[in-house]
Amino acid sequence: MSQHIVFLPGTLLSADQFGLQMRAMSPQNTVTAFEYSAHKSGITRENLIETWSQDVLDYVSNIGRPVTLCAHSFGGILAQIVAHKRPELIERLILVETNYCATDSLLDATTLPLAKMFVKTMPWSNLSKHLINLHGQHSFEASICMESALLHNEEPPLARDTMLAALEWDGRKNLKRIFPQTDIVVGEFFERTQKQAEIFASTLPNARLHKIPNTGHLVNLDSPAAFNRILLNEQIAVVAA
Repeated sequence: MSQHIVFLPGTLLSADQFGLQMRAMSPQNTVTAFEYSAHKSGITRENLIETWSQDVLDYVSNIGRPVTLCAHSFGGILAQIVAHKRPELIERLILVETNYCATDSLLDATTLPLAKMFVKTMPWSNLSKHLINLHGQHSFEASICMESALLHNEEPPLARDTMLAALEWDGRKNLKRIFPQTDIVVGEFFERTQKQAEIFASTLPNARLHKIPNTGHLVNLDSPAAFNRILLNEQIAVVAA
């Protein structure tokens, strides 16, 4: 059955992150991507999650049919909010390498302040190289994607604010209220998200957990064939929730 798939990229990334999927899924399916507005008047660290989640909700509601919402990393935070507020807009939810809060099995009370300080104070040239090395190391495609997004002479607008907002967000209270069918996708090598993926799968009412071998944070680029099978709702190696 044909789907309308909406992609939500991860932090600082664009629709190019899902270029392989968009080409593979069309023309049999309708595929679009939501692009974050970095220059929206009045947007701040304190309101960017609220602002962008409302923008995603408006975008999806204007499509006119329930969608498959496929969201990576920071995009997964926005997708959780949309699925909680307007479940009738979501035919299926795919949460890729995302989290519901920073402190529950992802970072502890000691490392969270350190992570925030790291994001706030590290020079952009060093921070961007760290992110490229961390997220782009498992495939050539992932490395190219990260480099094209982050190797700028100037720091992208809202770069640090987006990362800090994700570290400060807590969506635990809504987990049991996300009712659409949800596929939780996690890479084998990115340990930070492993435990939360398991908690997602055991807490959300209609969730399946997919752990993709030989992949890191950019799992859709590290193993596009396996990832595309999830998009097509085909059975792969699923860890029962």
